[in-house]
Amino acid sequence: MAWDKGFNFRATSGYVTDGPNETYVSEDIYPVTRNGVTFGWSSTISDRDRDSTVDRRLAGLTQRTNDGNIETFRIDLEAADTYLITLALGDTSFPQGYQYCNFQDDTTVFRTIDDTNGTAQDNYDDATGVNRTEANWPTQNVQDTRVFTSAIMRVRIGSPGSEANSSTIAHLFLSRVAAAEDELNTAMLTGVGR
Repeated sequence: MAWDKGFNFRATSGYVTDGPNETYVSEDIYPVTRNGVTFGWSSTISDRDRDSTVDRRLAGLTQRTNDGNIETFRIDLEAADTYLITLALGDTSFPQGYQYCNFQDDTTVFRTIDDTNGTAQDNYDDATGVNRTEANWPTQNVQDTRVFTSAIMRVRIGSPGSEANSSTIAHLFLSRVAAAEDELNTAMLTGVGR
């Protein structure tokens, strides 16, 4: 079975209905286990419900004021392996003057989004740091691919120095590539799914 885990950041669990393999994140301090995955923030952080009429993945957010302090969101992966990473860094209701996020393979940084122009209202940086409008993000966002050498992913938000506004994360999704390939190979060998 494929290992697909999505995180929709917001203040209220029932504000929108999460999609398959997704769960809400609302000031959850590590370790929280929900939807078959253990995850959580390193300390209390601010969440917001924004707009329940937009794509469920963009309806809310978690924010870290860009004051030089960074917060860490940890996900325990199924195994060290290759994963596809989907991200929405932005805000449906307000412009954010600066967006900062980095991805870590346990403690090794492998991707940094340092958007010094920030995001306009209804705009999101995807996992490659490319800005997408709210209307385009669902179909045009680009995933990042990472071969993890550990079974821990950390996502850190908040600027390393003093900057404008907040860094805001709305959605994160991880999909284990090998697990999906193994499932397909098993189906082909056994004739299941033909």
